[in-house]
Amino acid sequence: MGDVPHLDHRRSPAKHRAIMAAAASVFVREGFDRTSVDAVAAEARVSKRTIYNHFHDKESLFISVIRATLGSVTAEFAAALDDTIGESDDLERDFAALARRWVRLFLREDAAALRRLILAEAAHHPEIFHVWVEAGALQSIDQLARVLRRLAERRKLAISDPALAAEQLSLLITTPAQNASMFGTVTLTDSQIDHLVIPNVQMFLRAYAPPAHIAGSP
Repeated sequence: MGDVPHLDHRRSPAKHRAIMAAAASVFVREGFDRTSVDAVAAEARVSKRTIYNHFHDKESLFISVIRATLGSVTAEFAAALDDTIGESDDLERDFAALARRWVRLFLREDAAALRRLILAEAAHHPEIFHVWVEAGALQSIDQLARVLRRLAERRKLAISDPALAAEQLSLLITTPAQNASMFGTVTLTDSQIDHLVIPNVQMFLRAYAPPAHIAGSP
């Protein structure tokens, strides 16, 4: 699916933000099919015409909400990568720190609510699901793969396929958290998160530990 055109949001950024916030709230509450542009307009306290001045149709508005939410998530994830494992000299400590931040970000209320909605709508609107995957999971996997490649180049890890390793780590971190939190509807404590992620981080690092002679080299 191509870029979603925005119309005049540069002319009225405050209204654009109000529409986006209202749309996110109404879509999550009502679902995609049951949401009307009239309902979004009422929530945003703007006219229906104003919404159509900013977005071509309801699908364009929904996709914009998805991309805005996931853009924020991927930016925070990139910062977490840099802060933790980007230049790590203690992999177990720093991968654990990444995993903790990753789970909190993955279960962030707005993202988790939108994820539940996307999954519920996927069978009827696969094109929207594809936008979700491309704007979210694939971006995060690419970001993580680049960092894992650098760690492999530094001989901190023995990884021949960084994209595969990134996908594996993503499953090890996010899937248990998603299940334990019942898709983000139950808040996890710090100790619960550690219980979920620490063993998986340790398993990942053992699987990709470099040979002893490489690990011991300068």
